[in-house]
Amino acid sequence: MKTLSTIFAATLLSSVAFAQAPAGTISTKDKKSKDYASLATITLQEAVDAALVKVPGKAVDAELDSENGFLVYEVKVVATDNTNHEVTVDAGNKAILKAEAKKGMFK
Repeated sequence: MKTLSTIFAATLLSSVAFAQAPAGTISTKDKKSKDYASLATITLQEAVDAALVKVPGKAVDAELDSENGFLVYEVKVVATDNTNHEVTVDAGNKAILKAEAKKGMFK
């Protein structure tokens, strides 16, 4: 029984370690940032719309960027409860890769 518990704990810890960095669909490896816009298959507006579905409120900033080697839109949202959130949207398929509350005010 102790062996089974040890195996379960090791499996759980390894799955948490690998789940930290969500992957996108468009690689930015060997690409220059000036070329990012031509690589994106969704528009900035589509990314903002997807972010607002995830976190209802008002988008106050959005930009195309590379995160973990993939092309993403970073959308800053002030939610309807006045909390700040940063939503990471895949620039290839509009999938929400990450949505997290941020402390303090956006700059």
